[in-house]
Order: sequence, then C-alpha cells, then structure tokens
Amino acid sequence: MRPVRSKTLAAVILVGVIAMVAWPSWRSWQSRAPDFASYPAGDARKTVFFDYLGGLVDEENERWLQARARLLKLRQATASREPGKRDRLWLSELTDFFDVCTDQSLPAQIDTLLVHVDEVPRSLALAQAAKESAWGTSRFAADAHNYFGQRCYDKGCGVVPEYRAPGAKFEVRRFDSPQASVRSYMNNINSHPEYAGFRDYRAGQRAAGQPLNGIQAAERLLQYSERRQAYVDEIQSLIHFNQLDQPEGA
Repeated sequence: MRPVRSKTLAAVILVGVIAMVAWPSWRSWQSRAPDFASYPAGDARKTVFFDYLGGLVDEENERWLQARARLLKLRQATASREPGKRDRLWLSELTDFFDVCTDQSLPAQIDTLLVHVDEVPRSLALAQAAKESAWGTSRFAADAHNYFGQRCYDKGCGVVPEYRAPGAKFEVRRFDSPQASVRSYMNNINSHPEYAGFRDYRAGQRAAGQPLNGIQAAERLLQYSERRQAYVDEIQSLIHFNQLDQPEGA
C-alpha cells in the first residue's frame, strides 16, 4: 500500500501554490516517455531511464527548492515587517494544505512549513521509480504514466490491476504525463503523515548542514510498501548498485 493524501482538491491547489514560485519549462518530451521496453535490459535501458526520469525529478525538485527559498526569505523578513498580501495568501494556502496550526506565531508556522517544503533525494526518487515501474516497462507506466505505484480509490480513477485481493477496490492511478506522476509522488512524500519520519530526517540534515542521502532517507519509508523492510532493502540496493548514492546538495 502506498499512502496518498485524500485531499485531491488541496493537492491541485498545492501545484498552483508551488508553481507561483517558478513555472516549470514544459517540453514535449515530458509528456512522451521513451519506449523503455525497446531498449535491451541492462545498461542501455538504465541509461535511458535515468536520463529521462532524472530530468523530471530535477525539475520538480527545483520547484520545491525555489518555494523553500521563498519561505526562508519570508522567515528572515518577518523579524522586521509583516508579509505583503500576496505572501500572506501564499502562506495561507501552504498552511492549509500541510495542516499547519495557525494559532502559533508566523515564524513558527514558516518553520513548520520548511519541514514539508523541500526536495526529495534524487537517488531515492530514481530508485523507487525503477522499482515501481520495472524500469519504465510496466503496464502502469506505459498505459497510465504511473512510475511510483500510486493508488487511487474512486472507480475509474486509474487502471485496475490484474491481481487484486478479494474486496480490494483500489486502482493504480492514471496520470496525464510522466511529469504529473513525479509531481504527485513528491507532493505525497512531502505531505502524508506516514512519511513524517522521512521529513524529520531531511530537516535534521538541513539543520546540521549535511547533504541528503538516498540510502539513509529510504530507511524512513517503511510505510511506502506493504513489504516494509524488504522493500526498503531493495531500494537501498538499487541506489548502491547503480551508484546513485553520490552526495547531494545540502
């Protein structure tokens, strides 16, 4: 089971909120993934997969980092002045989406938001995408642009798995583009209560001035799969074996 926030409308709002910082430079290749199955399994397929998905991950991370930079600037500015109308609206939408208590001071609200508004380690995102989509060759990746095994629970919202437990009603969510799949994955990691441990790890690294590490971050995603530790072990192995675990930006 991959928990996904039920606030579908709020997630749509969040896209707009983050996009207010920097509109992504949409390109035609973002909506048309390569035919990964046409490449020989092994290095050839991996190279194409990492090149393509890596670009999408980098672009989404840049959006989060620019939003984070805006929050940090506002955090510093609140020491001497109140935010302007546009900034107050932006902050209000963020606090609503992330369920941040607004009874606390504005600096405290921003500090809480900074735990949520940040990048996801590139190595972690790529390893999970490779695992969940069978290197882009799964039916869900090919037919629904779903690279992270994300589920939905409204009839017709996605693709019905061939094998589903009796009584289960989930579907594998359908996305309009691979970029939308990456965006939803990051929204989920940054917002769902199940992944608070991941966000605490990330915040701790930031506070200590240390880089993010995908292998360490994977330890905090036990709830991402029903297979728990076995899944985490596989993600860590993918990161290590494919040398994705290089130091990442602090």
